[in-house]
Amino acid sequence: MSNILVSCSSNCSFGGLCMLDTDTLSTKKVFKHSTMGFDFWNNLIVTASQSSSQNDIGKSIKQHSIFLLDKENFTIKQEIPVSQWDMSDLHGLQVYRNRLYVVDTFNNRLMIFKMNLRNNKLELEPIMSWKDSLAIEKDSSHLNDVFIYNNEIYVSLFGRFERHREYERKKGKGCILNITKCLSSNSNRKDCFDYKQRNLFDPHSIKIVKGEFYYCESAKSQLKKEGKIIYQSERGYLRGFEYDNQKLFIGQSKSRHLPDSLSQSKLLIIDSKSKNVIKEIEMPCDEIYQIKKY
Repeated sequence: MSNILVSCSSNCSFGGLCMLDTDTLSTKKVFKHSTMGFDFWNNLIVTASQSSSQNDIGKSIKQHSIFLLDKENFTIKQEIPVSQWDMSDLHGLQVYRNRLYVVDTFNNRLMIFKMNLRNNKLELEPIMSWKDSLAIEKDSSHLNDVFIYNNEIYVSLFGRFERHREYERKKGKGCILNITKCLSSNSNRKDCFDYKQRNLFDPHSIKIVKGEFYYCESAKSQLKKEGKIIYQSERGYLRGFEYDNQKLFIGQSKSRHLPDSLSQSKLLIIDSKSKNVIKEIEMPCDEIYQIKKY
């Protein structure tokens, strides 16, 4: 079985990336900056992480950077501050066919860059972006995740709203959109996307496994497949999902908005057939964001 790499987004005593040894079930600190999305590219790990300068941009939102880490020893090869593109509060990230897709949550947009490696340095060239036509004020939709599969591009958001954090007052309006047509025409027309799922409570962690569509409905503590619940937790904010060797790996975070008794986050290992929990591994942080096979 592959080892598992986990990103944690806040209050992490070990930093932003942690490696789970699936044989010993021990965890190890590998990267210190608070991290949201990450992906693998060549022999590197690309992360959306809190910048080394640790600058606040207001409302406790920290400035972010794109980091390139050596995949073997996790040393920092490069840091690219995203303020040069007026981006902040990064969330989901995916590398697909030498393009970098990054969710700029504060500005309600998905940014797409061409990735050019010159003299061992990554140059990011912005080539297009997508933003919900309804989103007017900062972080009105809480666009958070991106997933690309067979050239189809999906995003998750807490709702199609106009006002800042309006989703906090109007729950259950979250959705997952297929925005492939919007980007193929570089258009933000209201009718360019298709709804994959609607009326969700805080959707995250989109993934397609063996042709089936998975996602977390975080505020309901649920993992769903094709719209049906396949795992229900009694507590916690479920976010972060991976599938490997007949096992499901799910992140169970301490919720900032829901009452529960979690003192810290856990990584749940679940049998994919019975859906029984095989092991709960306590993680030294409050919130897990993403989980990937390493």
